[in-house]
Amino acid sequence: MKLERQVWRDDSQARVFAELHIRAFPGFFLSQLGVGFLTLLYSHYLRSEQCYCVAAYDESRPDLPLGLVVAIHQPSLFYKALFAQHRFAFAWRAVPSLLKQPLFVARKLFAAVFYRGDQVESLESERAVLLSTISVAPEAQGRGLGKKLLQCVDEWTHDVDGAFVYLTTDRDANEQVNAFYQSNGYVLESTLKKSGGRYMNRYVKHVR
Repeated sequence: MKLERQVWRDDSQARVFAELHIRAFPGFFLSQLGVGFLTLLYSHYLRSEQCYCVAAYDESRPDLPLGLVVAIHQPSLFYKALFAQHRFAFAWRAVPSLLKQPLFVARKLFAAVFYRGDQVESLESERAVLLSTISVAPEAQGRGLGKKLLQCVDEWTHDVDGAFVYLTTDRDANEQVNAFYQSNGYVLESTLKKSGGRYMNRYVKHVR
């Protein structure tokens, strides 16, 4: 298995990562906004100096990523600038999904555009790193790939003088994912109530 940091090349690269995300998280929050929305989002991840993107490949298939992790330094600043400048582009990319499920996708789109990273207010924002997403293809799960990708994030957090990594994940019907983060050193900091009665667990891992 080869781990390689990713930078922007072209839209086809971003689309591959968007498709991996949907395969790893069928029916989840961002997946509901469609491949067009996710392709645009991943293109900005890959372009930004604030973002750290590492993909895992099988040596025999260098064109097909089996896993990807995205971490963001000072995420509130990243998302504020991203959606202030590109909110209409994101809305346009979500139109196909919006036409299929107008009320549901409209709520998801509204939440996405106003998302700022769910940062931990009690900790120093300048040294925050958000584990934005970690996607592992269904056929590669259970092979320790997720743990290796998390270790990459820990190392990068040190490199950018970050003090802690945090993330949010669904509290309910998500026992395996919650256990995965806990087994990798993340500690439950709080539970956030989102619109629609959705509860999210927020985990923190101090690396300094």
